[in-house]
Amino acid sequence: MLAVLIHVQAQRLLDPSASAAAPPAPAATTLPPPASTKPTRPAKPRHSAVWDVHEAPFSSCSKIRLGALEWTHTIRASDDAEGQARLHAFLPTFRDIAAALGALHAEREAAKAAPVPPPSAPATPAAALPQADLQALLQQAVQQAQAAAQAVRARAQPAREAGAAGG
Repeated sequence: MLAVLIHVQAQRLLDPSASAAAPPAPAATTLPPPASTKPTRPAKPRHSAVWDVHEAPFSSCSKIRLGALEWTHTIRASDDAEGQARLHAFLPTFRDIAAALGALHAEREAAKAAPVPPPSAPATPAAALPQADLQALLQQAVQQAQAAAQAVRARAQPAREAGAAGG
């Protein structure tokens, strides 16, 4: 009988126009509310230490957002006392970070508002270096590469000779 009532109520929720055309259910099919045999008492508040939680029972997440800058910090602990101690110890650092982000944001806003000076020529462009200096740098790089390759060959040579003598 309960299944029929649930089905009828579900149909009413899905199609309200059909429920207006359907005849009302007979009064005999409605169930009276169950009589309570035990007096109800208010539920006891549960402490976080007894909760069935598989992660840290205490968690605090703080987020600072100033313009495009955003910083998030999460503190987790095994109980309320430890979490509150960590949070209170972190608050001065959090304030310092908020102030630093505020200063960075103010600098960026000031830089956006300041006029942009025309770009200046670099102090020593590559074209200004004398050709002889470039040649000397290239020659030095080639010599270093050749010396490194020769050192690798020298290390491999005794291993080859040992392999040939043992065979």
